[in-house]
Amino acid sequence: MFVELPAHVQGQQQTDIDQTLSRLGGADAPAKVSAAIQKLFDKSGTDFSSQVEPWLGQKLGIVLTQLPNGSNPSAAGIAIVAPTSDPSAARAFIQADAKRLEGLGDSATVVGHYAIVGGALAYPATVAAASGSGASLADDNYYRTAVSTVGGDPDASMWVNAPAIERVLTSSATGGSALGAQLEKELGKVPAGSGEYLALTLTPTAMRLDTYAGGLASRTGAAAGSAPDAGALPANSWLALSTGSRGLGPSLQRNFASGFRIGMASEASELGASPLAARQLQMLTSVLQQVGMALGPFSLSLGGTSPLAITAGFEMKSPDAKAAGGLVAELESLVSRSAHVTGNSKAFSIRLPTGQSVSLTNAAGKIVAIYGFASQRAFLDPTSTLAGTSLYRQAVSQLNSGSSVPLFVSFAPIAALVELGDHQSSAAKTVAVLRKLSYLIVGTHAHEEQVVLGFS
Repeated sequence: MFVELPAHVQGQQQTDIDQTLSRLGGADAPAKVSAAIQKLFDKSGTDFSSQVEPWLGQKLGIVLTQLPNGSNPSAAGIAIVAPTSDPSAARAFIQADAKRLEGLGDSATVVGHYAIVGGALAYPATVAAASGSGASLADDNYYRTAVSTVGGDPDASMWVNAPAIERVLTSSATGGSALGAQLEKELGKVPAGSGEYLALTLTPTAMRLDTYAGGLASRTGAAAGSAPDAGALPANSWLALSTGSRGLGPSLQRNFASGFRIGMASEASELGASPLAARQLQMLTSVLQQVGMALGPFSLSLGGTSPLAITAGFEMKSPDAKAAGGLVAELESLVSRSAHVTGNSKAFSIRLPTGQSVSLTNAAGKIVAIYGFASQRAFLDPTSTLAGTSLYRQAVSQLNSGSSVPLFVSFAPIAALVELGDHQSSAAKTVAVLRKLSYLIVGTHAHEEQVVLGFS
């Protein structure tokens, strides 16, 4: 993993970061961050503003070559790279007092215009890369393509080596089990050197995260079919999710798949290796596979600003009509054991204590569930949609041109719901945070995705 963070910021970048911190953390947030940075140097008696900041470049790089574990609990696999326009001053700082580097690493040097400090495992490779005698990310085609595609000058960025990080997480969860071997086989299909690039950019009105799948697109690339379109959902939706037939986008799909694999591996590790545990895991896998057969493109809408005026709609077009019918019939059978249900296995309603009902229907593999809507048509073919609202249009303007939108969240209605429905003392703090936020939108375009958090 390689992370770039803002270090010695100035000008417009400093203004943007300070305004973002102030919006989210209060007027004194920038001063608190500066104090926290100085505190890191206090133990060594170093004054950051006078002894470090003058030679420090605008970015700080953090290299991670190995995760800490039982045999390596220290920072041996971590190195810090500090670009500098004054190598002599950086070298003088490093040589002045070795105690300044305690806790940061075992060794330090200046290579060209880079000050490097790191642990025993990460330091040699980092120095070699900086001096040109060793492999460098700058030579990796996947990394270069990702950085050039996203472009711009992000305030912070991160590159994650996909096969390496997934292998570490998987092996730690499976402990050499049979499932671990199966997952290792799957990981073998991931191209060496491939990864994911994330770039964070702050402005006074929004926080944008750009992601790009470098070398991973072939596994979850954009398929033919309808694109996600959250804007087609009802205008009152404060949460709108739409997959389209293409799915949620390569990054979201891949991260979900990785989480599922790691979760299954962790479950296997907790269950142990007994025959009973193996049968339980097999049953769980079988059930999930049956559900998976029925799953298809779907859309979800949640709306309303008061507990008694909530609307919810869900539509899914299953690729397997028989599996969809079986899933709905199973749901009807389960729910009818503990709730008042009217209808049959193809169309039924559940009466709730509020006096309203949840209705669910299945017709030729198309499953629709609604709550609070006057009819299915009010959800499926609304007279006014999110695409026509000013907030949604403002959010879309922050995305790459031509992006599809699988997810949109509006925070003001959520704040109103919490304020009306939660009377605990902690709710006031939650509402205060939500009031500072305006929207969250996800956009997908080819193999690049964006997440934008807008401020009120």
